[in-house]
This record gives sequence, C-alpha cells and structure tokens, in this order.
Amino acid sequence: MEVQKLANLKQRKEKWKSEQNDFYFKELPMMFGLGLCVVSLMMYGVYSFAGHDFTLMTLLESLIITALLILPVVLMNNYHNPEPTQQDIEEDKALRRAFGMDDTVDEGENCEN
Repeated sequence: MEVQKLANLKQRKEKWKSEQNDFYFKELPMMFGLGLCVVSLMMYGVYSFAGHDFTLMTLLESLIITALLILPVVLMNNYHNPEPTQQDIEEDKALRRAFGMDDTVDEGENCEN
C-alpha cells in the first residue's frame, strides 16, 4: 500500500471551504426545511388537540422553534470543524514520523486528501 503525501495548507483550506459551503448551502437548509415540517406538524397536532386554530402566528412560532433547534448544530459544526492551520500539518507530519511513514507534504496544486 502506497502512502500518499500530506496535503499542503492551501489544499486543506480549499477542501475545508468546500465542506463548509456544502454544509451551509446544502445540508443546513435541508435540515431547516425538514425540521420546520416536523415542528409545524407537531404544533398543528397540539393546537388541534387543544381546540385552537393553526394560524400564521403558530407558523411563526414553529419557525422560531426550528431555528433554535438548528442553532446547536451550527455551533457544533463551527467548533468541531475549524479552519486548517500550519500547526495541523506539523502535527500530521509528527504523527507520520512516529509511525515511520513518509511525512512529505504535497507541493502540487491538486491532492486527493
């Protein structure tokens, strides 16, 4: 098995930016939309059971509750997926050296890591 070179900082930042864009522009809106549907259906059930009408204000409450439920997901993504730094590369190089692996960093433009 051939060990691939480590990605350089530019490549890591490009990959991180791509993952962030996917999260904020694809995954987060999908989670918000599905969450809004679920919360709205639950609110509709509660309001119907209590004998109240499901109004525009109830939909606004559902929107606020959904936003509050999604907020921890956004905060955890920012906490657990920080922007790569040169220190990350140095840590990866030290780890590879500890196991006797090739610790060279790719200097090319494209990297598969």
